[in-house]
Amino acid sequence: MTDKFHLHDNKDAPFQDDEFRGFLQWIEGLGADPDVMGGAETFPNSRLTVRHVGEILERGVDVQEILEDYPYLSGSDLEFARLFVRVYSVQEYTNLELHAADLDIWELLRLKQVLANFFARKAIDETDIIWDEQNLSDETTEAWLNKG
Repeated sequence: MTDKFHLHDNKDAPFQDDEFRGFLQWIEGLGADPDVMGGAETFPNSRLTVRHVGEILERGVDVQEILEDYPYLSGSDLEFARLFVRVYSVQEYTNLELHAADLDIWELLRLKQVLANFFARKAIDETDIIWDEQNLSDETTEAWLNKG
């Protein structure tokens, strides 16, 4: 997925390339099974949602307390979960002002791009599953789409 993004060296950018690549790798490792937690993004091999962790961090719960409760999480998991939930909130509430999410414009734009691609990939994967389950063909789908 990282090769789909134009990464450049910019010392003023909120994410340096390594951090951005790290976020991309992290987000690709999340689970999003419709049968687990309603399809919400979860940490690998768990039912713990990224949104839950990000939200408790936003409420000020101590990092050490979270790591004690969920020892399989890393510091990076917590950092990225917090960013994930901030961007998700910005996308969910379009009238939310940028400063309310405490993200600068470059963080928001980059993270929105990452998340848009992530969710688009999820939608395509789900469509492929339905396609296979229904034994759809290109002709059947085209006929259905062209119904007037």
